Amino acid sequence: MGACIHRQRDASDHGCLFFTSGYCDNSQASFYRCADYIASVSEDKIDISYSQIRDWDRCPALWAFKQIMGLTLREQYQSVNMRMGKELQRILANQKDVPPTYFSIDEQINLNIVYLFVEIIKERGLIPDGAQWEVERYRNGFHGILDVVTNEVTFGEIKFTGSPDFYLNNAIAWDQLEGYFYLDPAMRWGIMMPVRVPQLKDKSDESPEMKLQRIRVDINKRFNFYFPYYKADRKGIKWGQEHSVHQFRMQEFEEKFRWNKKEIKTACIYNYFVKRRSNCLSPSLCDFFSMCQGGGNINWELFEKRRPKGDEEGIEKSVDASELVEQLTK
Repeated sequence: MGACIHRQRDASDHGCLFFTSGYCDNSQASFYRCADYIASVSEDKIDISYSQIRDWDRCPALWAFKQIMGLTLREQYQSVNMRMGKELQRILANQKDVPPTYFSIDEQINLNIVYLFVEIIKERGLIPDGAQWEVERYRNGFHGILDVVTNEVTFGEIKFTGSPDFYLNNAIAWDQLEGYFYLDPAMRWGIMMPVRVPQLKDKSDESPEMKLQRIRVDINKRFNFYFPYYKADRKGIKWGQEHSVHQFRMQEFEEKFRWNKKEIKTACIYNYFVKRRSNCLSPSLCDFFSMCQGGGNINWELFEKRRPKGDEEGIEKSVDASELVEQLTK
């Protein structure tokens, strides 16, 4: 390996002085996580999440952009549906310590739609009082966050999307929910909770207030269209597709993510992250497509560097990640 120009070997010439936490501790760090650390420890000490598994399966180079280089698309360039979902959950969870999601002046109607859905969810009692939000779990080197936990045996996963049917597909739902069942063995029910983003066409000379009122009328008229599987008399969460833990094979899931960690460790040892070009446009355009195809120059207008938890100062951008960028964009 030779990607990091800031590497300093320890006295045993094994690994780097700066990887004590698994993240790069060097104040001049080029990277977010330390490939040396991942390459040198046993798989049990490598942390992985569902989103990492998804990225790795799609393209190891994509995983490296995110997890080794720490690159992430700046919030204002993320899809508006994604940002609406983040803000919906931030408000429902009453996360006052989390900054509001970015919406431009031209996107204020989208933010107001989020407020409208929050009102409706509360008015209808779609999520029970006392629910726990953003419940973090860790088990055997796998970690994740359950969106909402309503009791000792039930959790829910919220998706604010233009295509609820995508998340109601059993294969898609099971792929994600099995990880959360694995994280908390006490759970017996998982609910996939897609909320449909309104797609009503604008009318000429219609004010934002009038459009919001039209959306509210349409939601009340076609409630199950916006909140699939809605049942007014259901206890707990009143919409979404329910899945029983008995539908899932936890041992098979554990074998998969342990295999993923072996692959990740091997890639870090050889500093080689395969590019799966056939997945550049699937399931949507990759955030790193332009950079990956365009020779490796990082556009810091579009991207920022992730910060490890507890790093209040952080690093706004990479000092020099050119070698790894070049490797990943060949």
